[in-house]
Amino acid sequence: MNAWRWLLTLALILLIAGITRAWLAAWLFYALAAILLLALAVAWRPAKLRQTRRRPNTTHVEIGQEVVVDIALTWERPIGAGWVLARDAVDPALTLTGPPGRLFIGSSSNQTSYAYRVAPAKRGYFPLGPLSVSCGDLFGIARADSAGEEISYLTAYPKVLPVPPVRLPSNRPLGDVRASRQLQEDATRLVGVRDYRPGDSLAKIHWKATARSGALTSKIFEPSSAIEVAVVLNLSAEDYPAEGPEIELACTTAASVITALLLERDTVSLQSNGADAATRHDPSPRGAVQVKAERDTAQLPNFLSALARLEPSKERPLPLYLTEIHSRLPWTSTLLLVTHRLSEEAAAALEALRRSGFALALIVVGAGDDAQAAMTRAAGLNIAAARVKTEEQLGVLEFWRAR
Repeated sequence: MNAWRWLLTLALILLIAGITRAWLAAWLFYALAAILLLALAVAWRPAKLRQTRRRPNTTHVEIGQEVVVDIALTWERPIGAGWVLARDAVDPALTLTGPPGRLFIGSSSNQTSYAYRVAPAKRGYFPLGPLSVSCGDLFGIARADSAGEEISYLTAYPKVLPVPPVRLPSNRPLGDVRASRQLQEDATRLVGVRDYRPGDSLAKIHWKATARSGALTSKIFEPSSAIEVAVVLNLSAEDYPAEGPEIELACTTAASVITALLLERDTVSLQSNGADAATRHDPSPRGAVQVKAERDTAQLPNFLSALARLEPSKERPLPLYLTEIHSRLPWTSTLLLVTHRLSEEAAAALEALRRSGFALALIVVGAGDDAQAAMTRAAGLNIAAARVKTEEQLGVLEFWRAR
């Protein structure tokens, strides 16, 4: 507020008027004093919010999808205000269409409703709000602000791109896909018949074939395994360049693979050592980001929401995190690690998981020496690995082993 400057100006004019006895100076003094009093009235009783309402037409969107935000608010009418500005705070990372506020000049109104549009240009978790009301006089002497508390949040999902059928190793004895090594025969997968052998159970005897051939004949079943995949997204800040597309590529890769696995009716869970962006707005303690094992595509939004909020973190280095999740994953899980860099310590943690009986797979994202070194370490551990340098390469995703 510039009241002190105006008071000094009034005192100077009053002094000139007293010395010169000029009527023009006296009238100027009275006029400026009236203006100052009106401005002080704004500071004495400014506009204050009474009721606010923000209604986005959706809170979970894809990148680039437009969201319509409806605003309605009322406020206490200030005394002596020349203008009132009602506006909603919008995260600068969102593309804004239309003004998020309304300006009233010399109006007696104390309420307004309007709408504006926003669209996320990238994956993330973005605040909308709070709503606020500012008022002031037309001469810029005084200004007062009043803000609400309600904040809405917009979740922008990561990209989901098509990938080929995901074929991963598994330790589960029965399931939906053919096993690379025999764990147990699946009685739902009959592939042929053979001569009876001593020890075959009666349940394995193919009675129709026995009747036709006149000799005991046993069924042959195909060994199979179901895929239960624990997707581990490494977002430790030390494993990614400070600037670059690798983090977003890792999130896009995880989202695309999880979507493909759910569409194939496989059981999927998500684990990550990244930070939850929601903690920047809600400081209450939160654990590591994780989504429990699901097999229903209706649960896909839960995975995408978690991936949308993830940010790089310095709190959980990958080697320690792999050791941490060791105890809570079932041994039948296939651990699919998505990362850019794989340090020697992280490779040792993967080796410990493999010796404990876990089936392992690795997706290395991005280009550069760190990514190439990660592929070399995966080959040394005989882990099925895939390389994704760009989003386009997700369309030809394929896992390879060194031997």
